[in-house]
Amino acid sequence: MNEEVYMDKAMMLEWIRVVRNRRPRRMLVLDAFHGHLTEAVKRVLCDEKMDLDIILDGVMSTLQLLDIMLNKPFKDQVWLEYQGWMSSDSPETPTSHLQRPLLENHLQPGALHLVFFARRDGAECIKECCFSNSLNSTEDDTLWEAASKKRLSSEDSGTSDE
Repeated sequence: MNEEVYMDKAMMLEWIRVVRNRRPRRMLVLDAFHGHLTEAVKRVLCDEKMDLDIILDGVMSTLQLLDIMLNKPFKDQVWLEYQGWMSSDSPETPTSHLQRPLLENHLQPGALHLVFFARRDGAECIKECCFSNSLNSTEDDTLWEAASKKRLSSEDSGTSDE
């Protein structure tokens, strides 16, 4: 076993004990790393009423693409909505804290619409994930070019990822 692994069986069991303990039944999705698949970990997860699902080897590349094409733009849109709410004149509680936003104000049809799909080019996302049919190294810099484009567009709009 490699001594420099990020998480081993003992760390996984400690994480379950400290972080996941005493929560309602949940599904836990993990990769196929051997520290996640030990009998001790499976037994503790079962005792804690957690359903374990394993992402099989070879599937992660597909999930990475979906994360970049769907999940990231959606989270970016939610973050923009949140920033707008925080900067607006939101009502306060009697103790001068911001009142919780009403979900119906932010989840109306059209409020968090799926416009972000039009902003992402599937071919560009595939290249960002370093999937390429090009064997002659002509697309090797695509990841860096995409990051540079993103940085320039955020500077133009006055936003920052920091």
